[in-house]
Amino acid sequence: MSVTATIAITKVTAEVSNAGYTAHIASAPVVAEIGGAVTYTANDTVTRANAAGVTVYAGMAVALHTDGTSFVKADASSATKPAFAVAGATIANGFSGVLHVDNYVTVGDWTDATGRAALTTNAIYYVSATTAGMLTTTAPTSGYVQAVGRAISTTTLELSIERPIKRA
Repeated sequence: MSVTATIAITKVTAEVSNAGYTAHIASAPVVAEIGGAVTYTANDTVTRANAAGVTVYAGMAVALHTDGTSFVKADASSATKPAFAVAGATIANGFSGVLHVDNYVTVGDWTDATGRAALTTNAIYYVSATTAGMLTTTAPTSGYVQAVGRAISTTTLELSIERPIKRA
């Protein structure tokens, strides 16, 4: 008698230290079959339509639209627009594009998403409460605080989208 079982692992993360250097390694979600090979799946991205009414630029934080299938710009001043992903490329209004919900996003020029061409390495980036979709290294003082990720270089953001926390 043969039994097959499938195990879904959402993310494998490891920290490796050697000679004073630390590397953080994260895999895409894994689906493993017991007794079989491990298969990696690309569950760290989704494709959705832009319903923001304007262009969403690469690196901007996005929230789910009220229709549940498309997206708008995330906004830390609104309880109904928490970030769930970051745009991987510029997406014109009405068009679909790839959104990153986990792992890493690399953008050559972050100006449209942060106001600066380069990310500040090791800085935590938050959803802006003043400009929808934008990311900032300063946590909002009103509305909601929602961390999106940490810059691991001047061009790459390691995503770790947290739940928004209401400011008093």
